[in-house]
Amino acid sequence: MRESTEKDFFEENGYLIKRDMLDPVLIKECLQIVSDQSEHGELRRKSHDWGFTVPGFSSYRAGRQIIAENPNILTIVKALLAPQKIKSIWTRGCIGILPGAPERAMHIDAAHSDPYIVVTGYLSDVNQDGGSFTLIPKSHHIVRTLLPQLQEPDDYYDLKKNGVALCDEPYFQFTGNAGDVIFWDRTLLHQHTKNISKETRLAVFTDFRYGGESSTPP
Repeated sequence: MRESTEKDFFEENGYLIKRDMLDPVLIKECLQIVSDQSEHGELRRKSHDWGFTVPGFSSYRAGRQIIAENPNILTIVKALLAPQKIKSIWTRGCIGILPGAPERAMHIDAAHSDPYIVVTGYLSDVNQDGGSFTLIPKSHHIVRTLLPQLQEPDDYYDLKKNGVALCDEPYFQFTGNAGDVIFWDRTLLHQHTKNISKETRLAVFTDFRYGGESSTPP
């Protein structure tokens, strides 16, 4: 039997964690962007659960280089996708979860689009129930069978009404230090936990869309 690989783990469980992948200098620059926008009242509150985004984050050099243009991350994404190719790269931005935020409901992201891997990188240390990114391992195997039935946006948050129980796997919280990264399939059920800490959870989310032989060079 051949040795299990990181790609095997990713395909079975829907995610892969890599520690200490982000450049500390870029982390510091990204944190400064958040601080500057906060000081000027420019942070955009999200419509759910005590969150905010940083407008125009990907227009900053550090905002692009931290994940989207990170050669080590690109190498891993390409290995996970092989033999398919990256078609496009989109930095969603930096998302903060404020202290006191409640847990968000388990959901999936946009169903009717190209398949993609999401890379989430922490700009801050995150402990248990600190607004940490949380997922249900292996749930992508179930969700993929549902995609033709889903009508956006409500079905993304109510998969049970489609007659499918959630995966039996227990929730997995991604905790760790600034610089840690998780690669995850966009059809995984996921959420953020409540944030019982006194710190804002800061993370950068970047989508790597893929398919066929078409590729957009990084």
